[in-house]
Amino acid sequence: MVRFIHLFALLLAVAVLPGCGERTSSGEAAALQDSAEVAAPQEGALSLDNGRKWTVSPHMMVPIRRMRERMAAVETQELDVPDAPRALADSLFMDMDELVRACDMQGPAHDMLHEWLMPHMTLLQRLETAPTGDSARTLLEALDSSNARFDQYFE
Repeated sequence: MVRFIHLFALLLAVAVLPGCGERTSSGEAAALQDSAEVAAPQEGALSLDNGRKWTVSPHMMVPIRRMRERMAAVETQELDVPDAPRALADSLFMDMDELVRACDMQGPAHDMLHEWLMPHMTLLQRLETAPTGDSARTLLEALDSSNARFDQYFE
């Protein structure tokens, strides 16, 4: 049931964020899904707004900050406990759902946020099904890298 809810949330995000189009090639998407190793999302189409960071609505920053707090609070050894990666992913998906529901951005800023959001959501989905604590830790590091990318392009 939880997987269905997360799949629904992902589909909802795609539906709520219209006009963004597919920004990655099918080869890149397949590599992200099929790779045994997890890497930070690639540069892709993210860019600055004429040299400045894109502004994210303040109320949309609340769930983003909450996700970061949840990730920072996780002790890496906790990820060895059965179902711990799934529990963490579930809590992060609650914040992601709130972010999607709160989205009121439009235009190029919205498109750039979507460029960051979709690979980030893919990492969350993979965390949910991480088979070992080691793979969960690797995914958590990739999510940290994704958050750093967010900081490069958004404020």
